[in-house]
Amino acid sequence: MMIVLDTLKSDDPHLRRIGETWMRCSLKSYLRLLDPFLNELLDPSIQRVPSTARLNGKELQIFVYERQFDQRYISHLLDLLLIIIRFGGQGFAKTAGSTPIRRSYDAGLVERVEAGDMQCSMLLWVC
Repeated sequence: MMIVLDTLKSDDPHLRRIGETWMRCSLKSYLRLLDPFLNELLDPSIQRVPSTARLNGKELQIFVYERQFDQRYISHLLDLLLIIIRFGGQGFAKTAGSTPIRRSYDAGLVERVEAGDMQCSMLLWVC
């Protein structure tokens, strides 16, 4: 699926058309696309903790990650998510805004969100 989504940002019009056709014909629901993205972006192993740093004699409040993770992958996911949002436009916004996260196809994602007492729509997580 990620390879097909990558075609949506291609400079080659033929490849981009292939991705657009797949999105229109094969995609049953934006929710099926959002689930893997949200699952990765809300990975509970990626945690940050508050810290302080000194810069030019001033103390700044910052956050540091507890352990390393692949930030390039997260950046790639966010780029693809932006492409999906642009492609889907108002249809995507309507679906994501009106669908509670508990209707996700991924039970693990729902459990993680509910464990954090976060009741919201898909749109709030995406935007």
